[in-house]
Amino acid sequence: MNKKWRGWLMLLRPPNFLTVPGDLFAGFFLAAGSVSILPLELLWVLLAGIFFYAAGLLLNDWADAAVDRIERPERPIPAGLVSRGAVFVAGVFCILAALILAAQGGRSVALIALALMLAIVSYNLLLKHLPLLGAVNMGLCRGLNVLLGAVLVSGLEIPVLVWWGAGTVAVYIMAVTHLARREMDGRYGFVERWFPAFVLVVSFLVYLPLSSLVESVSQILVVLVFAVAVLGAGRCAKALPKKRRLSADAGLKDAAPVPPLIGKLLSLLLPLQAALIIGAGDGALILAIGAAVFVLWPLKSWMGRFFYSS
Repeated sequence: MNKKWRGWLMLLRPPNFLTVPGDLFAGFFLAAGSVSILPLELLWVLLAGIFFYAAGLLLNDWADAAVDRIERPERPIPAGLVSRGAVFVAGVFCILAALILAAQGGRSVALIALALMLAIVSYNLLLKHLPLLGAVNMGLCRGLNVLLGAVLVSGLEIPVLVWWGAGTVAVYIMAVTHLARREMDGRYGFVERWFPAFVLVVSFLVYLPLSSLVESVSQILVVLVFAVAVLGAGRCAKALPKKRRLSADAGLKDAAPVPPLIGKLLSLLLPLQAALIIGAGDGALILAIGAAVFVLWPLKSWMGRFFYSS
């Protein structure tokens, strides 16, 4: 493969794009409930979400070029595979494309898109290296992605169930982002390691009184898919390097490598998104979309063998 193309693929982290449509579908169905047909405008919003995600990835490496020269010299910019200027131009192009596509969904979608653009820019230019604010900002980006799909249906009068879904995704990503900040030398305490799993458990308990599901099949599927996500997060928590097992000066000789575990935690967005979609209501279309999102989970794990995901 041409080195330049390989550099762009490394920048864009292809497996992670599989986690984008689920946010938007979750927001749409949590706002719409059971529907029999998808509106054409949802396609434009899905494309907008994908372009926003691409912009975030590109601007992330653009902003981190100096740090990557030291910590990740194999990344495309420090390795000379792609120029920093070209990455910046591509990131700006993706943001403009996303805004134009979002505008096709109406005024409410355009307003959320503007908020998402500001969140992406503020993360990469201002807050990403701050211990707490950076993780909160990244979670906000994902939560706004869920809202992007919701307001296509609800406008700015956003239902409680949508806030629950967006909040779940946002807080889960905050927890994973916190872990990812120290992925090169991470040594984690008990609360840090188990917080992603804790978020999922609490989210499910909050969902129960909000649910309006009638069909038992959907109810059972929500429980099962949430359980898959919780168990996956629990396995990652057990595998992450623990502070008490590491000497003060040694590297990570007795610890599992962190970046692949961060990739697995990111992959668990897919069963989580599937649970949010299926939990939005009854009907064949919801079950079909939820199942399709869930099936992307093993596909992302397979792609993660060939591409950097964290």
